[in-house]
Amino acid sequence: MDFTVKAGDPEKLRSACVIVGISAPRRLSPAAERLDKTSRGQLRELLKRGDIDPECGKTTLIHQPKGRIQAARILVVGCGKDQKLPPKSFITIASAAAKAVQASGATEAVSFLTELEVEDRMAVYAARDRIYLAALSRRAELYRHVEEVVREHHRARGEDPRTVLQILQLDHALCPREGGEHSIRESFDFDAAAAHRALSAMDLPPEETFRGGRQQLEIRHPGGVGDILRVADGGSWAAGTILGAAPTAKTEGSEVLFVALA
Repeated sequence: MDFTVKAGDPEKLRSACVIVGISAPRRLSPAAERLDKTSRGQLRELLKRGDIDPECGKTTLIHQPKGRIQAARILVVGCGKDQKLPPKSFITIASAAAKAVQASGATEAVSFLTELEVEDRMAVYAARDRIYLAALSRRAELYRHVEEVVREHHRARGEDPRTVLQILQLDHALCPREGGEHSIRESFDFDAAAAHRALSAMDLPPEETFRGGRQQLEIRHPGGVGDILRVADGGSWAAGTILGAAPTAKTEGSEVLFVALA
């Protein structure tokens, strides 16, 4: 699923879904106003009948909108009563939109939620450190959700997610960690060391990199997440370092992570 922001008129964009906001009691965002006009008042009629809930985070999906709207669906997201949204409300709105698009079956969506007025946009940016550290503290859950999104994205396009999942496993193995300095051993079913060298050089790994046999690597982690590492901008130096192939005879105390490949 792709989320994009495009310049243009919402009623003229060919998309699986166009996302707009509506505030209480019946205040339409600029993009919603244009869609309402093109659909001959469909949005205001649904609001009047109570079929659209403008409460913050509530969503309404309109299939095959009326008029000459080019999008297959309109997703209306309730924005509440505030003319200028608190950052927390905007996050609620954006999250609700993402979940609704995911559930709709749409493979891409164009969002006009960026035109909503937010009280302090920098507050969301300022909170990135807390978000980053919270995500790293639940590393397994974080990567499980990413894997689900990757699988769904490829399934919708009839593509094989294997290579992306292999890279995701490598990323998981190198992800910054809590605690002190320690080493892990990670087993891969591809040449992870070669893939890492290529990606570090900003190159795409050759296809044959992902066709090799099993490989076990020893990875050193400096630790320090939440202790030494407290800001998102410092994450790169806290990542794991590949020391080389791990000895095959000694496996005690190792941590082996696997991504199941369908």
